[in-house]
Amino acid sequence: MGWAALAALAVLGLNLSGQLPGVGWVIAAVALVIAMLAVGPLVPRGTLGAHRGLPSVILMRGVASAAFFGTEVYVPYLLTERYSFSPAFAGLALTGSAIAWAAASAVQGRMGSRLGNALAVKIGSALVLGSVVIVLVTTVLAWPPEWRLRAGCSRAPGWA
Repeated sequence: MGWAALAALAVLGLNLSGQLPGVGWVIAAVALVIAMLAVGPLVPRGTLGAHRGLPSVILMRGVASAAFFGTEVYVPYLLTERYSFSPAFAGLALTGSAIAWAAASAVQGRMGSRLGNALAVKIGSALVLGSVVIVLVTTVLAWPPEWRLRAGCSRAPGWA
């Protein structure tokens, strides 16, 4: 329980570091080191080194989950802060991702043994990676919402 509490405190430190200008990066670096040290005893030996077998599976599940949920948290924030969408309209991104996740789970459940575990993991990883890359590129290049460009208008429905 102590290691889990220490990891939770490190994550809290990472979250709060963005609110402290100037020294926030120092707090983030220290919190990241503490988080990595605290997670070590909580996972099987070799997980952080991506050793073959269960340790690499646990690491990849953690990385994929962090990427997916981190992006899912960031997209509504991006839509409300940068593009001035209303919170309700920005929340549709979460609905879309939930529907896509459910649809992919249904396809995997119906395909069962025909799809195979290795292929299902490869397809799922590629889809999550692709969606995270699209969000990253959209953010870095400051692309406007696609349908706004197509409509050719300066203000579209859903904008505050």
